Amino acid sequence: MKTKHLSEEFIAETQDLLDEVDTLLDTNINVLSSKRWHARACKHLKKQFGKNHPYLQTFKAIDFTTTFSDGVNKSLAEDTHRLGLEDSRSFLISLIDVIDAEDNNAPCLMDMESIFAEINRYVSVNVVDPFTKTTINHRISRLRDGMIAGDISGEEVNHHMKHIGYVDPALLDRITPIVTWYYIHRGV
Repeated sequence: MKTKHLSEEFIAETQDLLDEVDTLLDTNINVLSSKRWHARACKHLKKQFGKNHPYLQTFKAIDFTTTFSDGVNKSLAEDTHRLGLEDSRSFLISLIDVIDAEDNNAPCLMDMESIFAEINRYVSVNVVDPFTKTTINHRISRLRDGMIAGDISGEEVNHHMKHIGYVDPALLDRITPIVTWYYIHRGV
């Protein structure tokens, strides 16, 4: 691995990319802007790891298209790009955690990010009602962000889990293991 100083610089630059993607996700998705962001992020990873590194190849493989992209409506294209941006964000957060864990000999949150990416895909495919989808995505994002930052209370977790379970019991089954994992690692 590179020196700690280079790791810190890489993490800071990656955090800037994460701030940008959060801004993109907080607005209506602009397909061109999401493509430009993804290209900048690829360039950043290539600079750090080289053009053939598995991290770059995995990041490049994140899908921003549907299998039936010809003639799709604007809403579906935006949803597809939103998923691509969310997967990209999850990957970069996990990568920061891996780099930081390597520097500090600590465990990382890669599994948690992978599960949240899978949960977002599940919601996209299985929740049809737009209001319900938005509500569930908000709750899932708050759980994810709160778990990563460590600023979510047990009461708030229970509240979100109860609501998600009421709306979609199968989704609750998918989230329960990650919440359990979080509490075990948090020491609660």
